[in-house]
Amino acid sequence: MSSLDPLPPFFDLVGNVRAMRRLKSDPVPLDILRSVLDAGIKAPSGMNSQPWAFLLLRDPAAKRWFANHY
Repeated sequence: MSSLDPLPPFFDLVGNVRAMRRLKSDPVPLDILRSVLDAGIKAPSGMNSQPWAFLLLRDPAAKRWFANHY
């Protein structure tokens, strides 16, 4: 990677990923959530079937209800 490259190559990133066992309880800003969801809907799928569905829950009570039911 040269000093002109803004990001490390993909395989360097994938090869250095570590499991996260301690997560902060801070809420994720909505603009970041939108960016992640936007990347998700642009991800390739087999035969362009796009089988995904996303559910964005921010309310703690709604999260608990969903966790208990699903």
